[in-house]
Amino acid sequence: MGEVFNIGNGEEITIRELAERIRTMTASRSPIVTVPYDVAYERGFEDMPRRVPDILDVIAVEVEFGRTSAADGAAPAAVLKRVRSIIRKALPKAEEVISYQIPAYKLNGGTVIYFAGWKQHYSLYPATGRLVAVFRDDLAPYEVSKGTIRFPLAEPIPTKLIGSIAKFRAKEVSDREKAKAAAPRRG
Repeated sequence: MGEVFNIGNGEEITIRELAERIRTMTASRSPIVTVPYDVAYERGFEDMPRRVPDILDVIAVEVEFGRTSAADGAAPAAVLKRVRSIIRKALPKAEEVISYQIPAYKLNGGTVIYFAGWKQHYSLYPATGRLVAVFRDDLAPYEVSKGTIRFPLAEPIPTKLIGSIAKFRAKEVSDREKAKAAAPRRG
């Protein structure tokens, strides 16, 4: 508690670019005023040269204060960090975001996959009908319902399966976006 986290996406942006983006999004006509560094900050203050959000802090807070707690000797923080690592390896170009208050990964603007930890399991979302059909045999040992795949914390992490699911979802999202782009526009 009492810590500050830089939460957002992995996109680096200058303060000027951020101000311009806010002005555009709000349709503001207010001028952007640049304040010299030595006027804005006290003598000797050094700001970080760049800030890049780290979703791992959010995962740690979720584990410590949220839905996840140690169960059956499992280490939920380690499990969630491992799931994050598997997804990042499978989707190296994906942007990490927080969506619906849980970690998610986006490619080309489309959300590919979400994950979250709970008291007895961790989950991947969404489990589309197509995904469940393709991975039916691999998913047989796990609980799958209402678009969710639940993996028990007490069992080994199915590394290959999670990576394959992430890649499959990326292709699903890409195919959906291509189909949308190719569809005739209604006028």
